[in-house]
Amino acid sequence: MRPRHVFFYIFVAIIATGWALLAVRRNAINAQCPRGLIEERAAWPKYLVETITPLQQEGLIPNQLDGFRLSAWSNDYFALRFPAEGVSTDRLVKAMALTRDDDNIGVREFRNRMPSEWNLDDRPTAEYYVSAAWLTGDEADRYVLRFDLSDEFVYVYYYYNF
Repeated sequence: MRPRHVFFYIFVAIIATGWALLAVRRNAINAQCPRGLIEERAAWPKYLVETITPLQQEGLIPNQLDGFRLSAWSNDYFALRFPAEGVSTDRLVKAMALTRDDDNIGVREFRNRMPSEWNLDDRPTAEYYVSAAWLTGDEADRYVLRFDLSDEFVYVYYYYNF
């Protein structure tokens, strides 16, 4: 056998092993935390819990909170919703250090990723706010907050950009 054939077969074996390892990782993540509504807060991404817990302790977000894992590949795409009643959007936006998303930087991804099971209407009265990482492109937590006076829920899209 020629040396270039040996290198070719070794290369193919390495690629196949890599794909197999990715499949094993994906299955392990899906078994631990599948796409869909998540009851256990322990299954939420660490960065999201670190942001939401202080907001709940300050009374800015109610304890009744639905978490939804959006991606079958990782824990880094997540959606939240909580009742809008009694929520002060101004205080929440200030506490999360969000900026109004007039340029639709995070809104497009919000609209494309939010769970269809939640039946979100695209109303012109909805207001969107984004975290600084959306504006700068930095590696950090990215949040999109959607608030609409005519909706019973406030929605948050979370993505950690590595």
